[in-house]
Amino acid sequence: MIQQTKLLMSKTGIRGLLSLMGLITVVCLAVLQMKSLADLHELGLTVAAIKKKEEYKVEKDLDRTKRYDEMPREAVYEEDNQILRPPKQGRRRRAVDLTTGLDNTTLNMDHEHINTPTGTGGAVYTRWGRTTCPDDTNTELVYSGIAGGSYYDHPGAAVNTLCIPHEPIWGTYTDGLESYAFIYGAEYHDQSLFKRTNAEALSSHNMPCVVCRCRRRTSSFMLPARNRCFGDWHVEYHGYLMTGHHTHKASADYICVDEAPEADPSGYRTEYGVLLYRVEAICGSLPCPQYMQGRELTCAVCSK
Repeated sequence: MIQQTKLLMSKTGIRGLLSLMGLITVVCLAVLQMKSLADLHELGLTVAAIKKKEEYKVEKDLDRTKRYDEMPREAVYEEDNQILRPPKQGRRRRAVDLTTGLDNTTLNMDHEHINTPTGTGGAVYTRWGRTTCPDDTNTELVYSGIAGGSYYDHPGAAVNTLCIPHEPIWGTYTDGLESYAFIYGAEYHDQSLFKRTNAEALSSHNMPCVVCRCRRRTSSFMLPARNRCFGDWHVEYHGYLMTGHHTHKASADYICVDEAPEADPSGYRTEYGVLLYRVEAICGSLPCPQYMQGRELTCAVCSK
């Protein structure tokens, strides 16, 4: 009997111990679950904060990009997250990508143009009246040729003057004139004012030309009525404005002929074609006294 009682008590103690252990396990799991929920809540708050921060950054970048688009093209520098005015000459600024915020490169503003390696330019222009490009290490020859265009007395002629290369390459062709469209050489028909350092006589001589490319400068244009460029634009060459005669039937464009032109040795007699004359100012709709009645206009080809 005593032995059975001890056995029963032993079994009861084991069951109680197991129940207690089960209760402890349940409590531990509950505590862990509560901790996990707290961690998840905290993680959720962290994710929300990160998301809000990213949204604010994107909104700020969009606003910055919008302001950038509305700014002049020369004011594209940023430092310490503040848009700056174009830096003064001699200063160095960081060029910052407005979408990534990365510091890409440093620009040197000490010169008239941004320093770039040779071969990164691209400005192309025609030098009328010369067979060589300016004596400049930043300029290279593309090709040389002769000036050409429409016959001065053809009413349906093309307007533009072309620099035609010396060596044409023919495609499919038929020999013989078919009375459709023609191209002629160009002749000087006014030689006053020009320097005679490269040609003793110009009248009725054919005009040479050359196409040049800037190795560093990327933009170019012809500036009429000035032989010096504005601001920090570089003068490639300068001379006098020329075009066709006002009584001729054919229209002609204005070209800038070098101040010391050359004459094509193969064309030394009057054969007509494009006939070029100096351009004079006429007061009226052209404001005077800034311009002077009958005064010849200069010109320049500028690059930057």
